[in-house]
Amino acid sequence: MIPSIKGCEEVVNDNAYGLFQWQADLKDNLRNYASQNHLDYTSCKTQISFFFEECNSNSIFCDSQAITALNNLYNNSIVYSTLLAADCIIAYYERCTHHTSWEEVENAHYNNSWDISDRYDPTTKNQFDNCYYIDASLRRGYTEVYYKYLLDM
Repeated sequence: MIPSIKGCEEVVNDNAYGLFQWQADLKDNLRNYASQNHLDYTSCKTQISFFFEECNSNSIFCDSQAITALNNLYNNSIVYSTLLAADCIIAYYERCTHHTSWEEVENAHYNNSWDISDRYDPTTKNQFDNCYYIDASLRRGYTEVYYKYLLDM
């Protein structure tokens, strides 16, 4: 059973939507998938089902990076901890704002006022690509919960 995690319709951040923070075309794809299958796109179950649809190479909604993320999650030699699972989803699936060095993080606010160093963790780089990701601590926390439920499905 998948719990109501904060209420999936409420998980909205910087124009991104839902459990996996879909934006732009991906957000439209979620809504189209739900509509075509007569599902509620705000439902956690629908959103997790859509994730698997994106990971299906035969689906009209397939996404190559989602497929890479799922393949990595299933590979125990690559992903052998919840932290690695979280970093895998962050790097390959969420593809959120990130920087390759701490110097880039400190200077990012000059280009985007919302991209401030307080939203990054200076002590922990992503273990898949060695980058600093915005709100990584929050994303890791959410991803740990989602990963557990994905494994239970």
